[in-house]
Amino acid sequence: MVHFDVVIPIHNISLEQLYECLFSIENQTHQEFTIYVVESQQSANSETKNMVLSRGHNYLIQSGKGVSQARNEGVAAGNSPFIAFLDGDDKWLVNHLADMDDEIEFADENYVCWWGDYMIPTPLISMKTKAEITGKTLCGDHKSYARFRPEDWKYYTIPIPLYPSASIVRRTAFEQIGGFDESWLCWEDAIFFNELAQIGLGKYVENTGCWGTIQTAGTHHTKIDGANTKEDRNYWFQKLQVSTQFPTMDNKPPEVSDEYWQDLISYCCSQHTEKYSYDIDF
Repeated sequence: MVHFDVVIPIHNISLEQLYECLFSIENQTHQEFTIYVVESQQSANSETKNMVLSRGHNYLIQSGKGVSQARNEGVAAGNSPFIAFLDGDDKWLVNHLADMDDEIEFADENYVCWWGDYMIPTPLISMKTKAEITGKTLCGDHKSYARFRPEDWKYYTIPIPLYPSASIVRRTAFEQIGGFDESWLCWEDAIFFNELAQIGLGKYVENTGCWGTIQTAGTHHTKIDGANTKEDRNYWFQKLQVSTQFPTMDNKPPEVSDEYWQDLISYCCSQHTEKYSYDIDF
C-alpha cells in the first residue's frame, strides 16, 4: 500500500474552501497520506494555520512566492515516494488515492505520473459578478488521451490536459527534473508535465480525479507573480508552445501504424493551434 505526500499550495482562499479541500482528503477510502499545506506569505494568517494544525496536518509559510515555489517547498518537507498535489480550492473524489494506489502497485519504474479527470461543475458561476457562465468549456474529462500510448504523452501535454490537482508523481522523477520551474509565471504545470514526459511514462486513470473551481483574481498565485493580464498569459502561452515538441511523420516510431501516428498528429496540432484566450471576466 502506497503512502502519499499530499502538497496543497494556498493563497488567499477562504476557510470554507480549505475545509472542503482537507475534508476531501481526510475522507479518502485510502488513508495512507501526510498533508503539507503551504501558504503564501501574502495571505498567511493564524486562522488558516490553526485549522490545518488542529486537524493534525503540517502547515508551512513559503519562503518566496509563486505556486511553483510553494509546491516545491511542500514536496521538500516530505519524503514519501509518491506525491499527490491538490490546490486549496479543489476537492478530490473519494476514491482518488485508492484508485491511484491500485495503478501504482502494478506499475514498473518507467512510470512517473498518473492522472485522473479535472472536472468543473456546470453551470459555472462567476465569483466576481455572480452571473451564470454558459457556452464555454474550460476542461473536460481526459478519456480521449487514453487512446494514445503512454510513451507518447510527451506530445500532448500542451495545452494542459493534465492538472496537478488530479495527478500523482513519483518522487524520484520529480527530483530528477528539479520540480516545478519557478521561473515560469504561469503554465508552470504544463512545463512540469512535459519535462516529466521526457524521462518516463504516464497513464490516465479512469473514474478518478477532482472537482475544480474557477480561479479568481484573489486566489490565484499567478496574480501575485506578474502574470496579471490577458496579454501576460498569452505571452507565456506562446513561449510554452515553442518550448515543446510536435509529432511529425519524420519522427514516427517504426512500431506504430501511419493511421495511429496521423491521429496523434491531428490531435496535437489541434491542441497547439487552438487560440488561448481569457474571454471571461472573473
